[in-house]
Amino acid sequence: ELDPLLEDVASFAEGQMGPPDLRAQWAFHTRARVAIDDAIPLGMIVVELFERASREGQSRRLALTVETQGGVLRLAAETDGRFGAVDALLKAFARQISADMTIAAEGRSLSATAPLRAVSEEAQDKEV
Repeated sequence: ELDPLLEDVASFAEGQMGPPDLRAQWAFHTRARVAIDDAIPLGMIVVELFERASREGQSRRLALTVETQGGVLRLAAETDGRFGAVDALLKAFARQISADMTIAAEGRSLSATAPLRAVSEEAQDKEV
């Protein structure tokens, strides 16, 4: 399942990248089983958001939510600092999961939506 993987990634990123006073909250409610080829880019997006919250705007708060609705995976992130632009790195991770990603004009919130791809029978060995 995707949720435990994202929990581990967020916990690690908070411990390794977050400044001591960064208050991070996350909620992963997908109950999705996805191929590792989709899980890794999503995990890297989570890591990148922690990194950006730590460096861009002296953030003290980061909130992440990933959920599914109607066959669509939705990621939302907010900070009291800034995430910066959707640059080549974020675009590359988003492209790998066919996601549309936007950062609000003030740079404090990010949203992404991607189709939730079912795990094919060939991919059962590589699922998360």
